[in-house]
Amino acid sequence: MFFLVLLPLALGIGTGAQLHQPLAIAVIGGFLIALPLLLIVFPSMLKIIYRHGRKELAHERIDLIEEIKELDEEEKSEEEEG
Repeated sequence: MFFLVLLPLALGIGTGAQLHQPLAIAVIGGFLIALPLLLIVFPSMLKIIYRHGRKELAHERIDLIEEIKELDEEEKSEEEEG
């Protein structure tokens, strides 16, 4: 809604509008591109990255648990032998 203020300048309406028209068009275009990026694309990317990182952490935890179990089994076998 805030870019509607620049609409008369972008359309070339009013005194001196031809001088400010390119700037108004650039500002309106920037707002129209930045708004969907900030509200849709960036949060979606962050969610995907976060999920991917959580999966990697889960796999690392599983590997560590398996290593601990193996070490425990080795200790038990050494105690039985010794």
